[in-house]
Amino acid sequence: MAYYIGNFNTMLNHLPYIFNWQGPDIDLYINLINSLPQVTAAISSFFAGRLATEYGRRKFLMACALITSFGSILTIIQSTIALIIGRLIIGLSIGGWSSIGILYTIEISPSRYRGYAGITYSLLFGIGIITSMVIGYGLPANFDDMESNFWRF
Repeated sequence: MAYYIGNFNTMLNHLPYIFNWQGPDIDLYINLINSLPQVTAAISSFFAGRLATEYGRRKFLMACALITSFGSILTIIQSTIALIIGRLIIGLSIGGWSSIGILYTIEISPSRYRGYAGITYSLLFGIGIITSMVIGYGLPANFDDMESNFWRF
């Protein structure tokens, strides 16, 4: 999940070129793309506990993984609306993972390793953000070299 959070931060300067955004719309779209996943994550986290209790934590987390996959597929489409909707959908799963993921990890761990499991979960979350930044570091700085949109695939 952390990779999805940090993913767009590395390529913010490239998005206007890829999606052909111009003028004052650039700031609006960039702000929407960055903030909407966090808003939907906050909203979905309020309902995650009840849904996980009703359907089971494991099934709930598997559903979150499917939701993330669907949202990721939408972000590949070269359309501003698809990108925004995909990021909204990814935000729904981020709220579920952040609420229930660590609880499930701690529950299935042997009792003597539960503290380590919680720390490892948080550590890997940070590593996911760092990984997305390192991968994005290789994006070209010259927009004239971006004709192929190579980074999308």
